[in-house]
Amino acid sequence: MLLYECLAGRLPFRGETSIDILHSILREPHAHLRSLLPELSPEWEQLVDRCLVKSVEQRCASMDEILDTLRRTASPALRPEKSLAVLYFANLSGENIARALRVVLTEKERREVEKVPTSEVQAYDYYLRGRQFFHQMRRKSLEFARQMFARAIVIDPGYARAFAGVADCCSYLYMYFDPSEDNLREAVTASRRAVKLDPESAEAHAPCGFAVSLGKNHEEAEREFESAIRLNPQLFEAFWFYGRSCFVRGQHEKAAALFEKAGEVNPDDFQSIIHAGLSHHALGQLEKASKARHAALRRIERHTQTMCAPFIWAHRPFTRRVNATGVSSGSSAPSRWSPMITLCSTTSPAYTLSSEKQTRPLPA
Repeated sequence: MLLYECLAGRLPFRGETSIDILHSILREPHAHLRSLLPELSPEWEQLVDRCLVKSVEQRCASMDEILDTLRRTASPALRPEKSLAVLYFANLSGENIARALRVVLTEKERREVEKVPTSEVQAYDYYLRGRQFFHQMRRKSLEFARQMFARAIVIDPGYARAFAGVADCCSYLYMYFDPSEDNLREAVTASRRAVKLDPESAEAHAPCGFAVSLGKNHEEAEREFESAIRLNPQLFEAFWFYGRSCFVRGQHEKAAALFEKAGEVNPDDFQSIIHAGLSHHALGQLEKASKARHAALRRIERHTQTMCAPFIWAHRPFTRRVNATGVSSGSSAPSRWSPMITLCSTTSPAYTLSSEKQTRPLPA
């Protein structure tokens, strides 16, 4: 991969997140070098392809074989002189390559490079299935996602992200569908296990903060959220869950800042902007609240089909009918959800309301 990046100026496998990149490494072919650099000699492409091929039997047998091929291939490269990649590696023995690479990495970066979420492909496959069902945000899909994560754990008991997935499922089931002590206890237990297995993972600390905040252990939740943000300042869930925790505790100024940061990290998300507006409204900052509502509307308009309908569907246990002023009198929706449901409903084509404020029932 390093040689590929030296030659092409980019990584062979790409993705939005580390999980996407790992999926690409395991399942998808890399972009061939000559599709990016047509003038590159075929020998270079063949060498890199052999290093990146999925089948172990087709790869180079050893680092010495790679070095021999590098020396033979160096002359027909892009320029008559050797590339930087070859000049660097030409005088290194196979056993010193890894040591040489570590010189340019910090200790934390080295640990990150060496860390693999799981070596079990089947466990990773179950994890991906779990995340797919988790994002549907319905009770049955959350329960099924929890089963997928549990199967991943059976195959790899040290799979921290699978434990975090179980925690996420149980937390959302507790919050939206079944506020039982069993769900809360499982969420807290699984999230703490994830942190214990991978204390350097922001993706473990954020679900732990979320779970313990549901149990009103706010001091521990704050520590977990702060750890998650320190480890990954671009993790949306850390700011989102932290903001919710502060909002529930009445810390509206801090909540507003966290929700706004969540909205910056994920420019497609509208819920964080809605909650920022609610926080500003609670502080009496009506102009900021109005700006937040309009910003949320613009985001919803861009992503109505993919985001609004699933959100409303996920909250249908709370409400069956919505109108332009909030939730109808026959609904059991808590009042704190009214602004959010109203905002989504009045902008989604699937749930468009007429000017006479007629209501339309959500799908049963």
